[in-house]
Amino acid sequence: MRQILFRGWSDERQTFVEGHFCIVVIDGIQTPCIMTGSSEIKDGVLQLQRPPVPVVADTVGQYLMKDRNGRPMFEGDIVRQHYEATTSDGITIKGHHIGTARMTTEGAQLGGLTNHHNEGNLTQEQPHKNKRIQIRSKRSEVIGNIFSHRKNIDKWKDMNTSAMTETTSLKQWK
Repeated sequence: MRQILFRGWSDERQTFVEGHFCIVVIDGIQTPCIMTGSSEIKDGVLQLQRPPVPVVADTVGQYLMKDRNGRPMFEGDIVRQHYEATTSDGITIKGHHIGTARMTTEGAQLGGLTNHHNEGNLTQEQPHKNKRIQIRSKRSEVIGNIFSHRKNIDKWKDMNTSAMTETTSLKQWK
């Protein structure tokens, strides 16, 4: 069974926090929060070990799986997935895809892909504008995330989240 866990950026703590996602009304405003401690229900009231931590809504991502190094992978993480294939001509192609991790109705996938591979002595970089692939945890590693720098969060909020935009923004992660 897959663990249900979320991660979001806390301006208060200046770091990501992981736990259970909730919406809390603070001063009459619905605020996305992460609950980091344990909780229980007593007499119909939710009792929390620690207060929920407010997070930036656009940075909240669901836990997907662990990568090949045992590192947790969340939506919004930048992932490198290695592959090796042999063509019908007997040429071995080794390379990797780089994309952003997303949860879809078809499971955990990489979107906004850029394919980097070596075929013989030729190295190619090939963007796949609208392609998404299944994430294979034993071949994948988290190499960053799109919200790593707080100053980029507002930029990401304003950007079109199409695959082409994701591909363009991922070039730095080769």
